Amino acid sequence: MWMRANPRTWLVILSAALVPGRVAVSAGAPATGAEQDRGVISSYERVLVETLSELTTQRNREQQLTSAQKSLKEERERVRSLQYALQSSEEKLWRRIRRLQRLLESGSLKKGRVPTLDRISEADGMILGNSLNNVGLFFEDEGRLEQAESLFLQSIVVFEKTFRGDHPSIAVCLTNLGDLYRKQGRSSEAERAYARAVSVLEQSGGADPTRMAAILNRLASVLREQERYREAESTYKRAYALCRRRFRRDTPHAAAILNNLSLVYVAQARYGEAVSVLAQALANTQSWRGEDHPNVATVLQNLSAVHEKAGNFAEARRCAERAATIRVRCMHRR
Repeated sequence: MWMRANPRTWLVILSAALVPGRVAVSAGAPATGAEQDRGVISSYERVLVETLSELTTQRNREQQLTSAQKSLKEERERVRSLQYALQSSEEKLWRRIRRLQRLLESGSLKKGRVPTLDRISEADGMILGNSLNNVGLFFEDEGRLEQAESLFLQSIVVFEKTFRGDHPSIAVCLTNLGDLYRKQGRSSEAERAYARAVSVLEQSGGADPTRMAAILNRLASVLREQERYREAESTYKRAYALCRRRFRRDTPHAAAILNNLSLVYVAQARYGEAVSVLAQALANTQSWRGEDHPNVATVLQNLSAVHEKAGNFAEARRCAERAATIRVRCMHRR
């Protein structure tokens, strides 16, 4: 049962609870009532200031929450509007794709054949060729590889008839066709598509070295998969030289080519050369991406594997540990 106490008693009790030891004064002298009151009041002032500060912080947070909720509501409305626009666009796209699919299935458009292009302008030919190529990419992503192949072939025919010769757009379509063949394991056909793309760029004049290097890199990878290592090595080196000529220094794409070149050396047990090109790729990647980038970890892991094959176990372990450290840091940054 609670006992009633006078205000002075409650002030002393609260003062003792809020400020331990504050009731007693120095030299062991008994505290007077006025001194006790001052100690309690000081404690209350401090608690009051802290409480007001917390209330102010709470109000600020509530205001921030209200503002964030308002922004979220507006953002949701914008997202709904974009979703509706996207849905309408997708419906139109699917109607056109289904129409194109019916034409393909009915035989109206045979593989590699398109309607007459004798009087088509270059502008219209470019639009038609790009459209066929882009829908082919869409079908490839959907897993409709046979239809994608047909569209890539048609786009090549359109560009050939439109420009009456070699044109960089033909090389783009041939590269996409080669990628499709490679995905299907049709290595010989992929090689022919890539080789022709390289020839088209050479004949068209003024070929972009970066695009040429990318196609040569693909071609070299096909040759490596066929275990034609001498041809693969020379093709990788040609691709790397083009990258160097274009940018006057190593680039991330050049590092990827060097990484692929190391696979040629590893397949022939030329571990010293593999380590050399991977070290170059590592320095290049660190220069472009920084010390703690996932690509750096990938190169280090490859370098570790080569050192292990060569019997350099201490160096292999060092590279593997550094790669693991980088991956952990990347995960923490996410």
